[in-house]
Amino acid sequence: MWKLLRLILLCFGFIGLLCVAEIIMSHSQPDVEFLPEISKCGDSWCYMGIEPGKTTDFNAQTILGNTPQLTMVYSPIGGTQDYEHYAKPPYKLRLFKSKTNVVDTINVIPDSTNLIAGKIILNFGSPCRVILEYPSIFLLYPGVSFQFILRGEQIEPFSTLHTIAFNSSSAMDCVSATNGPLFNYLWSGFRRYAPQTSR
Repeated sequence: MWKLLRLILLCFGFIGLLCVAEIIMSHSQPDVEFLPEISKCGDSWCYMGIEPGKTTDFNAQTILGNTPQLTMVYSPIGGTQDYEHYAKPPYKLRLFKSKTNVVDTINVIPDSTNLIAGKIILNFGSPCRVILEYPSIFLLYPGVSFQFILRGEQIEPFSTLHTIAFNSSSAMDCVSATNGPLFNYLWSGFRRYAPQTSR
């Protein structure tokens, strides 16, 4: 009887170790659910090597047109081109060009609710600034901002990502933001960012 009990306990212990090992392995793997199209271009983040303010519209359209996961769709706004990304995770992409035919802005609008604030911090680290334009809050990184629509008073790890914006404008730049929008803060974790909190 004791041998059987010991054997059962050993089996449960072994299964528990396997579960812990699986959790550790899953955390050490790159996050495939996140957007693999986002990468570093020098010191800034960019989308598929397309840098707003630098990449021509022609070169950007060539890159996007040769990407099988993207399908060009009708764009209702002049000076833009829209794409649908049907692979996992699904999202919409809108490319804005300047008057000089250089990419000005790239907006990525996720269809997936799995893209959450906690994953942004996990994949990109701490943002350089946090900008509050209620009900939106933006996490800023060099070359890119992540927008969330606040449901309550604070940003949380499970806050759903609304829009990713790659922008050539310095208005949402890590350095310029300190002198830009009125309510901008240094990142101090998941908490309430509001006008009365200190910068």
